[in-house]
Amino acid sequence: MGEEGRTLRFSVEGITPLIIAGADNNSYNLEKEGLRPPSVRGALRWWFRAMMAGIIDYRWETLRELESTVFGSTSQQSLFQVRALAPAATSTTVYVRMNDDKDLVLPRGGSRRSPKRAALASNSYFPLRLNLYDPRISPIVLGSFWLLAMLSGVGARTRRGFGSVWLNPQGAYTLQAFEGLKLPLQLNGDVNNASSMLASGIANLRDAFARYAGVSPSEPGHQHFPSLCKGQCKCWLITKDDNPWKKWEDCMNDLRDEVYKGFKTELSRRDLGKPSPLHIQVKRFLEGDHYGVLTAFQHEQLFGLHWTKFDVFLRGLHNYKCAEVMLP
Repeated sequence: MGEEGRTLRFSVEGITPLIIAGADNNSYNLEKEGLRPPSVRGALRWWFRAMMAGIIDYRWETLRELESTVFGSTSQQSLFQVRALAPAATSTTVYVRMNDDKDLVLPRGGSRRSPKRAALASNSYFPLRLNLYDPRISPIVLGSFWLLAMLSGVGARTRRGFGSVWLNPQGAYTLQAFEGLKLPLQLNGDVNNASSMLASGIANLRDAFARYAGVSPSEPGHQHFPSLCKGQCKCWLITKDDNPWKKWEDCMNDLRDEVYKGFKTELSRRDLGKPSPLHIQVKRFLEGDHYGVLTAFQHEQLFGLHWTKFDVFLRGLHNYKCAEVMLP
């Protein structure tokens, strides 16, 4: 089998700025740094575990064995390699508190400047190769990358909207792999249809992961790791009702002020925990408008039984359209 038959190729586009750095976090040469393979691998591993944990439930030895087989461990080599090529990117500076440039008000009085960091600007492009040593893991690696792109991102502050990417597959092998898994690359602008498309893709991917593990998906019990499955997670797509978001900044600002800060105010909390069980991401429809993805992992203190608190909060938002993604 030639190289084309064992390499997943992408041109990765940044939808929101990517807060990434190399060995030197203070480096200002971000244009040459591009995507860091360890950062990409770490994000792929996280979403692999989130999907697989909801399939094999409490069988943690099996989960660790499957994860080690694909991603490697101290005793065995990984079955794939992440190779990042020189990007077409420009650097910028972002305010890491979801684009909030207002000064921080300290609990005991006073204030300090809103924290900001160097980042790679949106509309940057990153050639990326995933070299597979065993083509049988193609659905697993590709599926983990798809989950990262649809629900999360790469780099720092991905739970708060940064690092959002769009995957543009390159080459026949990568396109065929997507078609085989029936994974949508971009959703259309109707939030209800979009949520159905995303739910269908996640269900198809769950079946592929179950086949790879050689098990039938079990009814999820209580998990000790975020699990992307019914009962352990909920996901919503959100758009502006009368004024679609044309820019990522507008989408992030509204999600920050009216969703994130609004929910914290309702709960009378300064934050939602570390790490936060609520992931807020900014994505882009096929037509070009932006939308938000809200992924909440099971946390009764914050969301209440069956996420009642967050459901009620979202339904009470004015001038927003919100559709739940029905997870398998």
